Amino acid sequence: MNTTHQKTPENLIEMDASKQESMQSKEQCDINELARVMTGGIRRWEKVIYPMMVAFIILAAYGFWLIFNVVKDMHQINTNMYIMTKAVVTMTNTMNQKMEKINHQMIKINQHMQVLPEMNQSLLKIKGSFDQMNDTMNGLNGEIQNMTASVQQMNSAIYGLNQSVQQIDRSVGELNHNISKPLHNMNKMMPW
Repeated sequence: MNTTHQKTPENLIEMDASKQESMQSKEQCDINELARVMTGGIRRWEKVIYPMMVAFIILAAYGFWLIFNVVKDMHQINTNMYIMTKAVVTMTNTMNQKMEKINHQMIKINQHMQVLPEMNQSLLKIKGSFDQMNDTMNGLNGEIQNMTASVQQMNSAIYGLNQSVQQIDRSVGELNHNISKPLHNMNKMMPW
Protein backbone atom coordinates (compact mmCIF):
# COMPACT_ATOMS: atom_id res chain seq x y z
CA MET A 1 0.00 0.00 0.00
CA ASN A 2 0.99 3.48 -0.69
CA THR A 3 1.66 5.48 2.47
CA THR A 4 1.16 8.87 0.89
CA HIS A 5 -2.59 8.32 0.46
CA GLN A 6 -3.23 7.00 3.88
CA LYS A 7 -5.24 9.09 6.21
CA THR A 8 -3.14 9.04 9.25
CA PRO A 9 -3.55 11.56 12.01
CA GLU A 10 -0.21 13.19 11.09
CA ASN A 11 -1.32 13.56 7.47
CA LEU A 12 -4.67 15.02 8.53
CA ILE A 13 -2.95 17.54 10.82
CA GLU A 14 -0.60 18.57 8.00
CA MET A 15 -3.52 18.94 5.59
CA ASP A 16 -5.46 21.06 8.13
CA ALA A 17 -2.38 23.23 8.75
CA SER A 18 -1.82 23.77 5.03
CA LYS A 19 -5.52 24.63 4.51
CA GLN A 20 -5.36 27.08 7.41
CA GLU A 21 -2.20 28.70 6.00
CA SER A 22 -3.77 29.03 2.56
CA MET A 23 -6.95 30.50 4.11
CA GLN A 24 -4.90 32.94 6.23
CA SER A 25 -2.85 33.91 3.21
CA LYS A 26 -6.06 34.43 1.19
CA GLU A 27 -7.59 36.50 4.02
CA GLN A 28 -4.44 38.63 4.21
CA CYS A 29 -4.54 39.15 0.45
CA ASP A 30 -8.21 40.15 0.70
CA ILE A 31 -7.49 42.55 3.60
CA ASN A 32 -4.51 44.05 1.74
CA GLU A 33 -6.65 44.47 -1.38
CA LEU A 34 -9.43 46.12 0.66
CA ALA A 35 -6.91 48.47 2.32
CA ARG A 36 -5.44 49.37 -1.08
CA VAL A 37 -8.88 50.09 -2.57
CA MET A 38 -9.95 52.15 0.48
CA THR A 39 -6.69 54.17 0.38
CA GLY A 40 -7.19 54.89 -3.32
CA GLY A 41 -10.80 55.99 -2.70
CA ILE A 42 -9.76 58.26 0.16
CA ARG A 43 -7.04 59.85 -1.96
CA ARG A 44 -9.53 60.55 -4.74
CA TRP A 45 -11.88 62.23 -2.27
CA GLU A 46 -8.99 64.25 -0.82
CA LYS A 47 -8.25 65.54 -4.33
CA VAL A 48 -11.84 66.78 -4.58
CA ILE A 49 -12.73 67.92 -1.06
CA TYR A 50 -9.63 69.97 -0.14
CA PRO A 51 -9.76 72.19 -3.25
CA MET A 52 -13.53 72.62 -2.75
CA MET A 53 -12.96 73.71 0.86
CA VAL A 54 -10.25 76.17 -0.19
CA ALA A 55 -12.48 77.56 -2.97
CA PHE A 56 -15.40 77.95 -0.55
CA ILE A 57 -13.20 79.80 1.96
CA ILE A 58 -11.89 82.12 -0.75
CA LEU A 59 -15.41 82.81 -2.07
CA ALA A 60 -16.76 83.40 1.44
CA ALA A 61 -13.93 85.85 2.21
CA TYR A 62 -14.49 87.65 -1.11
CA GLY A 63 -18.24 87.85 -0.47
CA PHE A 64 -17.66 89.28 2.98
CA TRP A 65 -15.21 91.80 1.55
CA LEU A 66 -17.72 92.90 -1.12
CA ILE A 67 -20.54 93.29 1.39
CA PHE A 68 -18.26 95.21 3.75
CA ASN A 69 -17.27 97.63 0.97
CA VAL A 70 -20.89 98.12 -0.13
CA VAL A 71 -21.93 98.95 3.42
CA LYS A 72 -18.98 101.31 3.80
CA ASP A 73 -19.82 103.09 0.53
CA MET A 74 -23.50 103.35 1.50
CA HIS A 75 -22.45 104.90 4.80
CA GLN A 76 -20.30 107.46 2.99
CA ILE A 77 -23.16 108.28 0.60
CA ASN A 78 -25.51 108.67 3.55
CA THR A 79 -23.08 110.99 5.34
CA ASN A 80 -22.55 113.12 2.23
CA MET A 81 -26.28 113.37 1.54
CA TYR A 82 -26.91 114.42 5.13
CA ILE A 83 -24.27 117.16 4.90
CA MET A 84 -25.64 118.36 1.54
CA THR A 85 -29.19 118.41 2.87
CA LYS A 86 -28.17 120.49 5.89
CA ALA A 87 -26.34 122.95 3.62
CA VAL A 88 -29.30 123.31 1.25
CA VAL A 89 -31.76 123.77 4.12
CA THR A 90 -29.52 126.42 5.73
CA MET A 91 -29.10 128.23 2.43
CA THR A 92 -32.85 128.13 1.74
CA ASN A 93 -33.70 129.46 5.19
CA THR A 94 -31.18 132.28 4.82
CA MET A 95 -32.55 133.23 1.41
CA ASN A 96 -36.11 133.18 2.79
CA GLN A 97 -35.15 135.56 5.60
CA LYS A 98 -33.33 137.91 3.25
CA MET A 99 -36.19 137.89 0.76
CA GLU A 100 -38.65 138.76 3.51
CA LYS A 101 -36.42 141.66 4.58
CA ILE A 102 -36.21 142.85 0.99
CA ASN A 103 -39.99 142.58 0.68
CA HIS A 104 -40.52 144.67 3.84
CA GLN A 105 -38.01 147.25 2.66
CA MET A 106 -39.72 147.49 -0.71
CA ILE A 107 -43.05 148.10 0.99
CA LYS A 108 -41.50 150.89 3.09
CA ILE A 109 -39.89 152.44 0.01
CA ASN A 110 -43.27 152.33 -1.74
CA GLN A 111 -44.85 154.18 1.18
CA HIS A 112 -42.16 156.87 1.20
CA MET A 113 -42.41 157.33 -2.52
CA GLN A 114 -46.13 157.94 -2.38
CA VAL A 115 -45.62 160.76 0.14
CA LEU A 116 -43.66 162.99 -2.27
CA PRO A 117 -46.24 164.75 -4.49
CA GLU A 118 -43.82 166.57 -6.80
CA MET A 119 -42.21 163.31 -7.96
CA ASN A 120 -45.52 161.57 -8.36
CA GLN A 121 -45.28 160.63 -12.02
CA SER A 122 -41.70 159.45 -11.77
CA LEU A 123 -42.51 157.63 -8.60
CA LEU A 124 -45.49 155.94 -10.24
CA LYS A 125 -43.21 154.56 -12.90
CA ILE A 126 -40.74 153.47 -10.24
CA LYS A 127 -43.60 152.05 -8.23
CA GLY A 128 -44.68 149.97 -11.20
CA SER A 129 -41.15 148.65 -11.48
CA PHE A 130 -41.08 147.91 -7.80
CA ASP A 131 -44.44 146.17 -7.99
CA GLN A 132 -43.09 143.96 -10.75
CA MET A 133 -40.03 143.38 -8.63
CA ASN A 134 -42.27 142.62 -5.64
CA ASP A 135 -44.24 140.11 -7.73
CA THR A 136 -40.98 138.59 -8.91
CA MET A 137 -39.79 138.40 -5.32
CA ASN A 138 -43.07 136.82 -4.25
CA GLY A 139 -42.67 134.31 -7.08
CA LEU A 140 -39.12 133.65 -5.93
CA ASN A 141 -40.41 133.26 -2.39
CA GLY A 142 -42.93 130.67 -3.64
CA GLU A 143 -40.18 128.87 -5.57
CA ILE A 144 -37.98 128.90 -2.49
CA GLN A 145 -40.83 127.44 -0.46
CA ASN A 146 -41.21 124.73 -3.13
CA MET A 147 -37.48 124.17 -2.90
CA THR A 148 -37.77 123.89 0.89
CA ALA A 149 -40.52 121.29 0.48
CA SER A 150 -38.33 119.38 -2.01
CA VAL A 151 -35.41 119.49 0.40
CA GLN A 152 -37.66 118.19 3.16
CA GLN A 153 -38.76 115.34 0.87
CA MET A 154 -35.11 114.64 0.09
CA ASN A 155 -34.40 114.64 3.82
CA SER A 156 -37.16 112.04 4.29
CA ALA A 157 -35.71 109.95 1.46
CA ILE A 158 -32.25 110.17 3.02
CA TYR A 159 -33.73 109.11 6.33
CA GLY A 160 -35.23 106.05 4.56
CA LEU A 161 -31.86 105.38 2.92
CA ASN A 162 -30.20 105.64 6.32
CA GLN A 163 -32.68 103.10 7.70
CA SER A 164 -31.91 100.77 4.76
CA VAL A 165 -28.17 101.12 5.38
CA GLN A 166 -28.72 100.30 9.04
CA GLN A 167 -30.70 97.20 8.01
CA ILE A 168 -27.87 96.20 5.66
CA ASP A 169 -25.42 96.77 8.51
CA ARG A 170 -27.47 94.47 10.77
CA SER A 171 -27.76 91.88 7.98
CA VAL A 172 -24.01 91.96 7.39
CA GLY A 173 -23.46 91.55 11.14
CA GLU A 174 -25.78 88.54 11.17
CA LEU A 175 -24.08 87.16 8.04
CA ASN A 176 -20.68 87.60 9.68
CA HIS A 177 -21.97 85.89 12.80
CA ASN A 178 -23.50 83.03 10.77
CA ILE A 179 -20.40 82.51 8.60
CA SER A 180 -17.79 82.82 11.35
CA LYS A 181 -19.04 79.79 13.32
CA PRO A 182 -18.90 77.30 10.40
CA LEU A 183 -15.55 78.69 9.29
CA HIS A 184 -14.26 78.38 12.84
CA ASN A 185 -15.36 74.74 12.88
CA MET A 186 -13.74 74.16 9.49
CA ASN A 187 -10.50 75.63 10.81
CA LYS A 188 -10.59 73.11 13.61
CA MET A 189 -10.96 70.28 11.06
CA MET A 190 -8.06 71.45 8.86
CA PRO A 191 -4.85 69.44 9.32
CA TRP A 192 -2.59 72.50 9.18
